[in-house]
Amino acid sequence: MLETGVVAAVVAWLCRRAVLSAGRTLAASLSVPEDAEGVVDAAADAVARSLAGDTAYEQLQREAGDPEREEPSELTRRRVALAVEDAVGADPELAAVIDAAYTRWRAARGAGSVTATEGGVAAGGDVSVTASGAGAIAVGGSASGPVTSNAPAAPAEPGGGATGTPPAPGPQPS
Repeated sequence: MLETGVVAAVVAWLCRRAVLSAGRTLAASLSVPEDAEGVVDAAADAVARSLAGDTAYEQLQREAGDPEREEPSELTRRRVALAVEDAVGADPELAAVIDAAYTRWRAARGAGSVTATEGGVAAGGDVSVTASGAGAIAVGGSASGPVTSNAPAAPAEPGGGATGTPPAPGPQPS
């Protein structure tokens, strides 16, 4: 059985294959690094042969050819993911082809980086996430260890306690 991330990548490869077959322009989310294209295309072809006649895969191909859509729907992707899992369960050689392609694809992609500043939001897959600006917090994947903010500390109340709320923007009375 393939891990969820691997299955999602295979579905994206199948979407990419279908979009290209339909003569359409790829969305950025379906791009594959040039040095991994050969192995990814070979794996997508092997999976496509395995899914020949599958209604979910046929729907994915129809949606990929639809000029009104940027990409196939999430529902269709989920259905194709289930079909991929079934195909891999029935064919260990297919699983090996997919694993090899996934390993090569990940190596070609490398670790990405997403940054949010000044009220922005950052998100991504296998990425290193950073944030900057008052109160900015970025968490990528599973957070192990503390999650901290670089927001200004709350001002001290007379008598040594903190107010518990950050200062209002702008000049502060003294």
